[in-house]
Amino acid sequence: MALEMVRIDDRFIHGQVVIGWCPHVKPNRLLLCDDEIAQSEWECELFREAADDYEISIHTIADTADLLKSKTYNNDRLFLIVSSPR
Repeated sequence: MALEMVRIDDRFIHGQVVIGWCPHVKPNRLLLCDDEIAQSEWECELFREAADDYEISIHTIADTADLLKSKTYNNDRLFLIVSSPR
């Protein structure tokens, strides 16, 4: 796994991320980390459609921490997006 970029932005996936950062960072997966969004199928679908050129994974904070420690995304170039440094 290559963690290419970590962005703190409570808007998560939006134009600046998709059009501004992704072409330079060249991730193959956006990893959105948020407890509330991960529990809402409707919000998950909205964010997946916002960047349909990329694989989008949406997880809770605890699940994201576990996934980053595991080998789940070993072959991916990740762009991690969180709402706060907490």
